[in-house]
Amino acid sequence: MLRVLEAGVSFPAMLAGLLLLPQAAHAPGIPQHPPVVPKDALRLAELERLQKLGKLTQAEQAEYLALLAKVRGIHLDKLDEQLREAHLRAIVPDYQNIHLAGLRKEAVGEFDGVNLKEKIFIEDKTAEGLRVVNPKTGLPSQTAADWADKHIHYKTTSRIQALKITQYTYPQPAPDIERIRGFRRLHFRIDVDTPELRAATEEAMRRLRTENPTWEFTAQYGKN
Repeated sequence: MLRVLEAGVSFPAMLAGLLLLPQAAHAPGIPQHPPVVPKDALRLAELERLQKLGKLTQAEQAEYLALLAKVRGIHLDKLDEQLREAHLRAIVPDYQNIHLAGLRKEAVGEFDGVNLKEKIFIEDKTAEGLRVVNPKTGLPSQTAADWADKHIHYKTTSRIQALKITQYTYPQPAPDIERIRGFRRLHFRIDVDTPELRAATEEAMRRLRTENPTWEFTAQYGKN
């Protein structure tokens, strides 16, 4: 396993091999994985902690994937999704609070963060207001759909349009506009996680993808 990793095989390819090989190695009627013992669960918890901190070595990555399959029976597609979410949560902006200015030096938009290596914009969103209840009606003051329409769809549409006319970024230090104008990934970091909020945000992102087919939109829910 270590030789495979050292040879430069991609992490997803190695992952596929780890999860698919055991299926061929067991005869029908024989359990795919040996019985789970407490030490496996404890070790998995420790590796998950290191994974969230981004401190897993290559050997520990392989061990982590094997234990996920053994302890939790997580399939490849689900595992890919979890790894992708963990990766997005670990992204740190190289620049924060990037403001965009137009031809007449007027403010036309802003991004909460940008990561140059990933070529991704980051937007931090607070949805705490959805928890506020109108005392007269006993209902939330704003629905999740209303919140997502304004903060995810409308404001993002405005930012995408602003990128087209921006002449420079400020305050300095900030990345040059020509360096980031072509970025086509935007990740939302939302501090609340409810089924209603997820559904509304996913619908708003679906609309954004339809209207901006060259862009990629992702979101994470709840605080890290």
